[in-house]
Amino acid sequence: MKKVLGVTLLLLLSNTLKAQKTGDNQFNTWLTYSGDHSVSERIDIHTLYSFRRNEFMENWQQSLLRVGMGVRLADKIKMQVGYDWLVTFPYGKQPISFRTNEHRIWVHLNLKFQEKRFYFANRIRFENRAIEDIHAGDQNERIVDGFNWKYRLRYKFAVDVPLNKNRMEENTLFLSVSDELFMNLFDKNHYFNQNWFYAGLGWRFTEKIKLKIGYMNQFLPKTDGDHVENNHTLSLSYIQNFSFAKNNNQ
Repeated sequence: MKKVLGVTLLLLLSNTLKAQKTGDNQFNTWLTYSGDHSVSERIDIHTLYSFRRNEFMENWQQSLLRVGMGVRLADKIKMQVGYDWLVTFPYGKQPISFRTNEHRIWVHLNLKFQEKRFYFANRIRFENRAIEDIHAGDQNERIVDGFNWKYRLRYKFAVDVPLNKNRMEENTLFLSVSDELFMNLFDKNHYFNQNWFYAGLGWRFTEKIKLKIGYMNQFLPKTDGDHVENNHTLSLSYIQNFSFAKNNNQ
């Protein structure tokens, strides 16, 4: 009951924040590969690339490359640290002026648990973000004046439910639902950064390979306090985990 109440409060908070603003509806497509690749019984390497397009596939929205390393603290608890390189392009009805690079150092904690046929996952992540400070030159050229440093906290709650079987195993069709709340730190004027809600279906081919397709709503207020992006996103994710460890049958 406490878990359900917590999720309900999270969704109510995000919906309340959404109700306070109006903005533009946009349509995007995200194609993502990710994987955790074990190098020992407790340590793994994390990789991800996300190819993000605006107007379905017409224009660039973002490009995200992620690498990291994780350590399993307990059976269902994992800590990971890593680096992101994010490129955001001018896109949509509220475009930024220039292509912008962002470099992140992050650390997060994952907690997973199961209740009957429900597979729950919690993730809390802290991000140290270095975002290019860009202005236009005399000829409207792109000039970078160093970086703006920002800090952000993210919390994600997710649940997967097998549909054609009683538990997650090979050849399982499953429902996947999640919500992730982004909060700015040390920024009293703009504490709410954005919210992602996802619902979709997945297919677990094996213990190490999954494919997911679904709808994601990205609610993104702009820093001026007036404009909002309401991004409707088709999300396709391929997850493959493999092992570099010796004497491992994974």
